[in-house]
Amino acid sequence: MSDPVLQVSGLGVTFPGLFRSTSILRGVDFEVAAGEVLGLVGESGCGKSMT
Repeated sequence: MSDPVLQVSGLGVTFPGLFRSTSILRGVDFEVAAGEVLGLVGESGCGKSMT
């Protein structure tokens, strides 16, 4: 198996708040190999472009 063309490890997203932060994504890992396609789907406004 060849090395991945994209490798993400430990991805996290946190929104700052007035009194505390809110973690919405923690510890996401994935790899994409040559020739593979990764799709991110969701409803409009659900935060797909936040990462």
